[in-house]
Amino acid sequence: MKIIYISSEDMRKEGGGKTHFIEVAQNLVRLGNELLILLPGYRLHDRKNYGLNVCYVPTFRKNVLSYLMYEIVGFFYLAFYILRWRPDIIYLRQGLLVVFPPILARLFRVPYVIEKMGLWKTNCEAEDSARL
Repeated sequence: MKIIYISSEDMRKEGGGKTHFIEVAQNLVRLGNELLILLPGYRLHDRKNYGLNVCYVPTFRKNVLSYLMYEIVGFFYLAFYILRWRPDIIYLRQGLLVVFPPILARLFRVPYVIEKMGLWKTNCEAEDSARL
């Protein structure tokens, strides 16, 4: 299966988000999937590929505008790779701004998955807690 895996994670810093992202990517490849990763490229000399197929989207040094630039420039990168690579699915790790990937996925009729870190409350859980 061909998967485009997208995140706004800053790969220059150490932490759980980076570790989680890399481990998910490596395990998807280990299961036999072809993976293309789109990440923000904050600085050229800090870019690593971690043994994976990584494409860094150019953006500013990390600040508030860099997230916006990553979303705008990332739109064109994602559209290009959808047309060129023909993925079976787009896997999106929830970031600060996530607007364009779901729009492009629907436009090109590519299924997508959004990974959201944190607690979610379903309608059933909300109704159960309201009764308590």
